Amino acid sequence: MEGARLIVFLLVVVCLIGVVVLLGSAECVVEVESNDTASEADGMGTLPGSRCRRGAVFPAGDVDMYWFEVEERVNVVLETRTDGDTILALYEADGGRLAEDDDGGEGRASRLKGSVEPGMYFLAVWAYESSIVPSYEIWIEATASSSYTADPSCPPEVEPNDTTGRADDLTTSGGVACRSGSVLPVGDVDVYSLDFASATRIAIETDSDGDTVLRLYDAEGDLLAEDDDGGEGKASRIVGTAQAGRYYVTVREYGDDAVIPSYRVSLTVEASPTGPGGTPTTTTPPPPAGVASGPTPPWGWSIYGGGIVLSAYGAIDRDCPSDYDFNRGLCDKKTYTFTLGSAGFLALALIDQAGEWITAYVYDAGHQRVAAKLGVSRPIYSEWTELPAGTYTVEVVPGKRLDNSPYELHVFFRTTRPDPEYLVQTYGSADRELPG
Repeated sequence: MEGARLIVFLLVVVCLIGVVVLLGSAECVVEVESNDTASEADGMGTLPGSRCRRGAVFPAGDVDMYWFEVEERVNVVLETRTDGDTILALYEADGGRLAEDDDGGEGRASRLKGSVEPGMYFLAVWAYESSIVPSYEIWIEATASSSYTADPSCPPEVEPNDTTGRADDLTTSGGVACRSGSVLPVGDVDVYSLDFASATRIAIETDSDGDTVLRLYDAEGDLLAEDDDGGEGKASRIVGTAQAGRYYVTVREYGDDAVIPSYRVSLTVEASPTGPGGTPTTTTPPPPAGVASGPTPPWGWSIYGGGIVLSAYGAIDRDCPSDYDFNRGLCDKKTYTFTLGSAGFLALALIDQAGEWITAYVYDAGHQRVAAKLGVSRPIYSEWTELPAGTYTVEVVPGKRLDNSPYELHVFFRTTRPDPEYLVQTYGSADRELPG
């Protein structure tokens, strides 16, 4: 009798577990074959919201189609969850493919993200190289997005414009020039050309709900500047001085794994700076606020980009007659200040002439030294230092007795610790010096 009761108890437990499993997966409705075409696609409902279907890619070569409808503009993540190797594609109602992904999800699963406008869409799931996926779940997570649309006053891009040879013009003789466009399909890159007859102070920026990345190149294709989130929200912004010549700017989506239905890219130009070489401005992405100081540089190179909170040009222009004077701080020095509106990471670039020994020191409000860069050493970039919000002072001083010695100083700030190669990849070679 006791054994019979135990068996009944175990059966009840097993049944309860089964109910729990079924309840936990009830939101994932099983596909209904045949759903191989758009006309036979299984429905996933109306967005925004969370939707799920469960299916299998079987037999080899099987394709599963699903449709969903969007009532208002949404930010959406589309992904498969499986141990198999899936491919996921997104299509418009008329069959035009918007995006495709192979291994963007966990393991060999697929994942797409971006923003979509109201309308009907189709998803297709199939297996890599016509293999079999015994089981998968396809998930849609959609949240309402803002109603950003490209500025109708900006001329639309003309596709294809994904190479310098097909670049759309973005040049203006004054005021603001702009283009409206979209990063579509996934991996799309839009290229725009800029021409300047003389040294020109410029600001290039995007306006979009998407996560854009701007890159600025010279006529030879060398990267001069890159910015991700230097603009409003996840938009991008590059500010600096362009010398006479042709330039190219590209717009793409961060990660190259999502679409951006619409964006606006604009160029603002100011009066040409005075003096040889021009004086680059600084980009001040909130929250840091920087102050640029120094005379016009008649030498060297200019750093562009959204992570600069201070750029300064100067020269140690008075001899230090003795070590006694130097040790007592009686020699020439240049002082600059900048403010960080939030905690983050700081690095310096100090460029001087070969054979000199200039040093830049960073002090906090209590005059405690928090960072330093010796100019004569290479690379020109310092290590990243974590600092709290506050106002800081940079002192550029000679490291030995010397005559007039010019320098360029740049201070970089990021809210998160960048990759070790970030400065080189964004601002150029670490092995540079000013002409003697």
